[in-house]
Amino acid sequence: MRRVLLVAPWEHAKVHNARSGNLLQQFALAGADTTLLCQAMHTSYALGDILRHSLSWRMSTSQDGQVTTVLVDPFLNYAPGIRANHLQEAIHGWHQPLRQLIVRCLAPLGLLKDLSCLLTLWLCGWTRLEGTFDWCLGFGPRGALIGWLLKKVGKVRMLVYEDQDYEPGFVGGSLRRWATAGLERFLAKRADLVISVGHRLASLRRNQTGRAPYVVHNGAALTLFASARERVSHPPTLVFVGNLSPWDGLDLTIEALPVIRKQINQIRLLVVADGSPAYRARLLHMVSKLGLDDVVQFLGPKQQPELPLVFRQADIGLAHFQPVPFRVFSFPLKVLEYMTSGLPVIGTVDTEAGDLLQRCECGLAIPFTTSALAEAVCSLLLDEKRYERYRTNGIKHSQEFAWPTLFKQEYDLIATHYSSLSR
Repeated sequence: MRRVLLVAPWEHAKVHNARSGNLLQQFALAGADTTLLCQAMHTSYALGDILRHSLSWRMSTSQDGQVTTVLVDPFLNYAPGIRANHLQEAIHGWHQPLRQLIVRCLAPLGLLKDLSCLLTLWLCGWTRLEGTFDWCLGFGPRGALIGWLLKKVGKVRMLVYEDQDYEPGFVGGSLRRWATAGLERFLAKRADLVISVGHRLASLRRNQTGRAPYVVHNGAALTLFASARERVSHPPTLVFVGNLSPWDGLDLTIEALPVIRKQINQIRLLVVADGSPAYRARLLHMVSKLGLDDVVQFLGPKQQPELPLVFRQADIGLAHFQPVPFRVFSFPLKVLEYMTSGLPVIGTVDTEAGDLLQRCECGLAIPFTTSALAEAVCSLLLDEKRYERYRTNGIKHSQEFAWPTLFKQEYDLIATHYSSLSR
């Protein structure tokens, strides 16, 4: 029986349908002795919570069948994005002097926070995990760094770098971005095996390191989302699932709705997301200012089993992101869930997600502009033949992204490389 360690610098149970959680489940189903080492994730920006999560430390271990989860909550593990949330609060004129002072003190400490969390995770892995693991899957540069350090002390035999995002694209501060970019290159060169989630990311790593990563895409729970294809009666509806952050393009979507209403009067938007309270307040202000209170519904976050119920009353899935580096390289699982559910998708041109839509002919990859979005929505909803073609193609091509199929690709890659190392 293989002993497999997954290292993720986030609490996958709090991340919608994360790759780490899906692979964890598949390893357990394959009979591997599986351990997850992960970092607790906090989302509260309340002053008391920021202080408590900065000054406290804890570790817990739980067992579920063949899966052992070691959850570490280090010092300085306050909610990510406090600088961005603080800027949004300033836009709204929310003045809380003591809180603003603490945020100003903590925001520049992002690199110190990273070091504290990484060191704590590594020490817990080294001292608290028993025995040696055959394979370690490190998710992102931070997870891979911990795996590399554990290999150095003999806890891990082979390191697999799970290259699932362009991480410098969403960390704050120029020093942290520089350090994160350097860490990505360092680990992409030194891992025993690099598996990139998309072709654009694999091409970037090849240019950076001279070695060619393997590509294993993200997947979807096909059976679960197939149930969403049976529609219930509803007005023409757009749906967005994810996080409330500026790069997800919801502000632009809201700006486009008045234009869309001129042709499709009953249009509505369902937002299934959580995120920065200040950014959510900004979006709500936009909705009110544009007179769209009866058009936009914020449903809050939903667990994965709840999403098909939402998708049954929708017509188009939105993945129209800002073309920032993080989003250019990402392979969002939400796109696959939309496709499986029979929802044509609107994405951004010249991104990994846009490439997928064009390759599968299951949606439109368009420029990141209000006019382009309004035109795309109207063209899809008013052209039944085109809509049905994209819907059918999405369902058809989603079969390529079943998690068991993708897991077999990944498992075979890892097993083959492990055998070559063991000779």
